[in-house]
Amino acid sequence: DLQVNNSVVSPSQVILPKCFPLLNSLLNKLSSETFDDLSTKICAIRVEDISELEGFARIILEKAKRDTPYRKMYAHLCRKMILSYPSPPTDENFFQKALLRVCQLSFEKVLSLPILPQGKSRAQEIGMVEFIGQLYLENILLSNLVIRCTEQMLLKASQTHTSDSFYLELVIAFLSIIGEKLEHENSTFIVKWLETLSQIKNESNLPRIKFMILDLEELQSKKWLKSKPNPQTNKEETKQILTRKEGNSS
Repeated sequence: DLQVNNSVVSPSQVILPKCFPLLNSLLNKLSSETFDDLSTKICAIRVEDISELEGFARIILEKAKRDTPYRKMYAHLCRKMILSYPSPPTDENFFQKALLRVCQLSFEKVLSLPILPQGKSRAQEIGMVEFIGQLYLENILLSNLVIRCTEQMLLKASQTHTSDSFYLELVIAFLSIIGEKLEHENSTFIVKWLETLSQIKNESNLPRIKFMILDLEELQSKKWLKSKPNPQTNKEETKQILTRKEGNSS
């Protein structure tokens, strides 16, 4: 099933019934080896207006939320779509506007959750903010937008961390992605946010929260250098592709 205009519908109900399943199929086969060929095919899919591109953006966002190793690749795909997708003469940055609207709606929804998610749902919402962070690294989002997002998440974290660390986890996941680039562009905010997180760490009695913040502080002290990727990445990608196909066929 697909999400269109915040409703779950079957592919047969979508305005362009052949395009959404085609996009799903190509995304399921996407890997580092197939990226150039399949991303070109994705950019060649024709759509009529921004509402249909929003459907495309929702599909990509939902994939990025679930497929951890592929978030960076999906963000790179979005960058290619922005550069390659033909825009009407009266509407510049056609796909970029659709993508940003979808991400904004998803982010605002997370900030207003009545019940904080657990399990897979929690992991997927963390994946959503990590994907937004990757869009920033691709220069699809401006620094003022990610600053505003971080401020909003940090405020929620300050208000809720004693009962649930969800928003704190969002902030830390987001900063671990955007930290290096944003510190280069505007270090003032990174310093301020780390001071706020340090205060939360000192006030908290929960070891898990303390260790999460310590890990982020250590990452920043190492100039945001993470451990090198596992040499088995390509094999893992193949397993992921098979898993994604099985999940979509069920």
